[in-house]
Amino acid sequence: MEYCGLDFKALAEFLKLMPNLTNLIISGTNDINGPFNADDWKYLIIASLPYLHTFKFKWDIKLNSQNRAILDIFQQYQTDFWLNKHSWFTNYEIHRESAIIYTIPYTSDHYNLIPIENKHANPTIHTSGIFNNAKNLILVIDALKNDYPYYFPTVESTTLMNKYTFYGERVYRQFEFQHIEYMKAIVNLSNLTHLCILRGIQIESSAIMLQMLKEAPKLSSMKIDAPLLILFLDDAELCKYLNEKIKNLNIYSDPGWSFIKP
Repeated sequence: MEYCGLDFKALAEFLKLMPNLTNLIISGTNDINGPFNADDWKYLIIASLPYLHTFKFKWDIKLNSQNRAILDIFQQYQTDFWLNKHSWFTNYEIHRESAIIYTIPYTSDHYNLIPIENKHANPTIHTSGIFNNAKNLILVIDALKNDYPYYFPTVESTTLMNKYTFYGERVYRQFEFQHIEYMKAIVNLSNLTHLCILRGIQIESSAIMLQMLKEAPKLSSMKIDAPLLILFLDDAELCKYLNEKIKNLNIYSDPGWSFIKP
């Protein structure tokens, strides 16, 4: 079940029709009233789903000033029922306007790597294989750092953006050589086939873009803002790389979309 929009009561009534269910994979996006409460799930599983042995989920929760206590709900998943009886381990992350809780390993092929205000990673689980399923990565460069704890070995598509653009604000951020080094530490760039650079990312040196291409040997598709691409056209070596490697180029431009520098 993906993008389940049911409240818990309706979802529970539906699942009660399948008492022999052994595997359940579910994800959804909702506000605080969505089907996220760990105790509700615990009682449903005990009473109505006795054969359930594989339970994988990803809850994306929209936050506002009234539900910052979402941390309490997340911590309900750290009890004996979840960790010891069933070995259903979870991580959670709290961001500026949203939160996420997911079972390990992460089941979705999409992941947003954005700055985290609060997180919990289960210390008993090795982190190397958590994101093996993630093929599409939105990478907010403000979240990049040299000690990021996770690795994304199978990413094929990456979208670069900054935190201001992610939250709908029009502010530029510089993408520099150090960001490439941070990326190499957490993403296996050898599998990357598509790169999207959204508005709000500023690259002042064509050498940075050239280095990015060299680090991703399978890269064959790009989406890039026209004003940014124009800055690179005087670099003969970069143009040669683009001509040889990129088979699909999506150039976009919006003259009315103006940015400011922070």
